[in-house]
Amino acid sequence: CAAPRRSHPRAQYVSDHKTQFKWLAGVAFIDVVPKNPSGKLLRRVLRDELKQMIAEGKVELIQPGAKKTRAKL
Repeated sequence: CAAPRRSHPRAQYVSDHKTQFKWLAGVAFIDVVPKNPSGKLLRRVLRDELKQMIAEGKVELIQPGAKKTRAKL
């Protein structure tokens, strides 16, 4: 099954080289990655910032409304 063409180069690379459940739903670039004092990533803060960026229209989703799928083992 051939992967569909994507407009973003990184998304195109992933869809060409990875299985469908690993395809990107969107790409967003940030200036600073939030970390706690011990250096761990603050994923909760990243999720909250992403939700805010989507609400403000600053992030374009490659696959709007894409469902999360899980691999069946």
